[in-house]
Amino acid sequence: MATLRQYFETDFSNCVKVQVKLEFNGKMQDAVLMYDFNGFLAYFAIYIESKSLDLDFFYKLIGLLEYGKTQVHFRGGVTLPSAKSFPGALEIKNKNPFEICAQFFGDPEWVSSKSIQTSRRIFLYSETDLPENELLELKAMAQEHGHSLPFRSNAYRDRRSQMEKPLAFISHDSRDKDAVVRKLAMGLQKMLCPVWYDEYSLRIGANLRDSIE
Repeated sequence: MATLRQYFETDFSNCVKVQVKLEFNGKMQDAVLMYDFNGFLAYFAIYIESKSLDLDFFYKLIGLLEYGKTQVHFRGGVTLPSAKSFPGALEIKNKNPFEICAQFFGDPEWVSSKSIQTSRRIFLYSETDLPENELLELKAMAQEHGHSLPFRSNAYRDRRSQMEKPLAFISHDSRDKDAVVRKLAMGLQKMLCPVWYDEYSLRIGANLRDSIE
């Protein structure tokens, strides 16, 4: 079964994804800026690793976010959509300010990420599950701040994983995990091929043989 972190890293495979960090509550939270050149919209997603946070934490986090003002830090990666999902060319201009340009096949115009409209949707991937009443409160609070807040927690992970039967199984030497296997698993997942891979598919205390079978 895939982890919530895996879904955070592989969702929105049609977008150019810029990996950033958001400083909040004394910790750097992993986040992604996503540019959908087809839809001409930009999205923002945040991954919250802690498992036992209260509603006040999320209130403060949402209150921090202001479009065009909130400071983020580049964490060293840009993920491009596959050639199958993007019908054109992409160019990354590694300068200040950072810029991504796209040109669709047969169209002479290059479109800049600077001109893409910012969506009001913030996708929150949280290892902390909130009760339904608190989640509705949080969504209402986000709406007051001008945000639309899809909240993806372990309930999202569990229901989605039930629908995804692995098509690939990766058997490997543990020494190859960092250099080869994790990248292979992520690459297959981005190509919409569900993978059984121990780091993503085994929960603490799970029986290895039962999970594989």
